[in-house]
Amino acid sequence: MHTCPECGEVVATRGGLGLHAQVAHSAVQPAAPDPAPPAADEMPVVRPATPAVDRRRVGLDPTVPLTALLVLVLLVGAIAAALQRSSPGQGPPAPAQVTVAVPHG
Repeated sequence: MHTCPECGEVVATRGGLGLHAQVAHSAVQPAAPDPAPPAADEMPVVRPATPAVDRRRVGLDPTVPLTALLVLVLLVGAIAAALQRSSPGQGPPAPAQVTVAVPHG
């Protein structure tokens, strides 16, 4: 443990003691606040900053066209699958045949 020679504060490390000395015992005093705020007629008018936005691209997300295309592809694929399964002349799908290899010997 390290003790401050000026005020007797105990700190855990030598670096902490140096930081304490800089903060607590520095000769520089913080600046005092202004005694009174300026009158309302002397205050400047503050306007909000206008954002630098290109008006042509406001609200246009670059992923929207790609998403629309993918939805269209899925819709066409679903319609094609539905039409293929319901086409006349085909019976129900045949069950899968399982072939088991039996070792000889």
